[in-house]
Amino acid sequence: MGKGSSRGRLRALVAVSIGVVLGGCSERPRVQFTSPGDGVGPLATILAPVELDTVRLGEVFGLSVRFQDPDGVDSLFVRLDPNVNTLQSFGAAGATEITAGYAVLMPDSLIPPAETLYVHAFAVDVLGDTGAVATRRLLIQ
Repeated sequence: MGKGSSRGRLRALVAVSIGVVLGGCSERPRVQFTSPGDGVGPLATILAPVELDTVRLGEVFGLSVRFQDPDGVDSLFVRLDPNVNTLQSFGAAGATEITAGYAVLMPDSLIPPAETLYVHAFAVDVLGDTGAVATRRLLIQ
């Protein structure tokens, strides 16, 4: 897969995810600030599995992600490409650090077949700033 192709998909993922964030704002009360954000969103770190680790079809693997922001984390998002399993996005209630853990079931097969699973993670802080997307590549067997 070409570098430009994965960047395009990542941009589309971020655009869709940001739309979800903005569209979901009315679902629960949000902290309201009178000043604009500081322009720096939460730091996302994918803790496990490690880069280029192998995940196997038909098996479960553990996924762990940490988000940090001194302003407080509002919402966090973790996406898989291809979307083999829908992971819950949720609010962090303004915590300055939060770790999310997922048990991801890989399907028995992928249609169309894929060799790489991309994990994308990002969060939005309570000031409304979106952090950079952290990406991890996993090999599928």
